[in-house]
Amino acid sequence: MKCLQRIYEEVPVKIQRICFGILSIVALLQFILYYQNIDVRQLFMNARQDRPQPIHESSKVKQISTILLYNAKHWEKAIWESYSNKSFWENCPFTCRITTDQKLYNESDAVIFVIDLLGGRTLPKKLPKQVWIFAQYESTNYLMKEIHSKFVTSSNLKNYNNKVNWTISYRRDSDFPFIHGSYSVRQKKFEDASLTKFKSFKKKNGTAWFVSHCGTSSKRENYVNLLRKHLSVHIYGACGKMKVPSNCPKSRELAIRECWGLAKSKCFDILDEKYLFYLSFENALCRDYVTEKGLHHVTQHNIIPVMRGSANYSLFNPPTSYIDTKDFSSPKQLAKYLHSIETDAKLQSQFQKWKREYVSSYPRENWRRNMCNICQRLNDPVKYMRVYNDIYKWIVTPNNQPGCWLSSDLH
Repeated sequence: MKCLQRIYEEVPVKIQRICFGILSIVALLQFILYYQNIDVRQLFMNARQDRPQPIHESSKVKQISTILLYNAKHWEKAIWESYSNKSFWENCPFTCRITTDQKLYNESDAVIFVIDLLGGRTLPKKLPKQVWIFAQYESTNYLMKEIHSKFVTSSNLKNYNNKVNWTISYRRDSDFPFIHGSYSVRQKKFEDASLTKFKSFKKKNGTAWFVSHCGTSSKRENYVNLLRKHLSVHIYGACGKMKVPSNCPKSRELAIRECWGLAKSKCFDILDEKYLFYLSFENALCRDYVTEKGLHHVTQHNIIPVMRGSANYSLFNPPTSYIDTKDFSSPKQLAKYLHSIETDAKLQSQFQKWKREYVSSYPRENWRRNMCNICQRLNDPVKYMRVYNDIYKWIVTPNNQPGCWLSSDLH
């Protein structure tokens, strides 16, 4: 005590008075709060709520954002406008308004530019807080060599550097991957009626190919020519002699509507009736590039798809649901394997098993999920904000790796 008394005596009188004053104020506050029954924690919480809240706070009210598809084709507009229906947003915790009206650009929270359709057009000035989304549906090879060979260049696309925030494309590293169909585990037991249909599987033989583009960067037409030396292939469309079924879509618009589930066509029924195999050959050998030819269309039918592309098909298709040309050293070896399946019922049954456990869904369902995710991010843009510094590099050489390859199996 004598030690403490000596220390206290050495402290200046002025400081002693200040400390005494502070202690007196604290004691007075405790006395007041105690008798008024005020929760100190609540007092500080109220003070915090008076400050501006970050945009990603859970207390933020959900807003209805506007998404503009800036360069839709005339026949796409009805499809896009239908996405504003309430039914489209079922099971999504957020709702957005989707439009193709460019007059609403200034009101749009997000703007989608389809690079496949941009051509050399000049894009509008980007508004503050507006999100720009670049969408790419065609393969990079097809985009550069057959559609906009003069537009998709580093010098042209540099105008969009540091402006694009999110991407939609067939690639899995996109912000919103667009996949032409998907599959999931069956929730209901496999129906016996469907099983009866699949039993006719082994009564068929032969191979079919539906195709409209005859000269492609993947050289798929060359591969088929080599395959036909050892296997009969019926080619339907512009590149073959077989007559296209009368119930096939007569225009690209109808084909797109069928693909996305907006119209029902029985064009592929001929596969169920006559063929065991269907050639799902892509027009380009690009990373993750898988179209409806290898997903939704064929999974809806009693057929074994033979896939040729650069994607890892095990990431997209159910196990034992397809044959990959990459597993064979040459078209001749592939033909030999297909012939063995034609005469082996046990082998055929292996390609039916997946339908007991999995079910495929329309590409529209994947698009619905993407739009829901976009809508969710627009309600929290700061949290999800990013900027693409070099959009050309992202398209052509992602991660400093080639996005597409040349064929190496034509022997």
